[in-house]
Amino acid sequence: MDEFLSLIKESRVDDVRRLLEAGQDPDGIGLSKERPKEFPLGVAQDAQIIEMLIDFGANVHNADANGDTALMLAIIREDNDSLVDYLIDIDESVIHDTNDFGMTALM
Repeated sequence: MDEFLSLIKESRVDDVRRLLEAGQDPDGIGLSKERPKEFPLGVAQDAQIIEMLIDFGANVHNADANGDTALMLAIIREDNDSLVDYLIDIDESVIHDTNDFGMTALM
C-alpha cells in the first residue's frame, strides 16, 4: 500500500496502471474495516490517475481517518476545481457525505 500511495503522489501513471492491472485494490483498503490515514483518491492529484482509480472501481465515498472524502480534500487543497467537478459528476451524492466533525464538502 505504501508503494501504491507513493506512486500516486508522484503521479507515476504507468506504474499505477501496472499495479491496478495486477490486481491492486483501487481503494487501497483491502480487508481492513478501519479508515486509513491516507487513501488513493484522497492523495491523487493527477486527473489521469484519478480517472484510472475510478475506472478500476475506487469508491468516491471512501474517507480518511477523519472522515474526509476525496471531494473534501480536493476542496481543502483549493487548486483542484476540475477534480471537484469531476468527483461531483461521478456521483452527486458525494456532496452530502459528512466527516467526523459533521461537516460536508460544502461547509
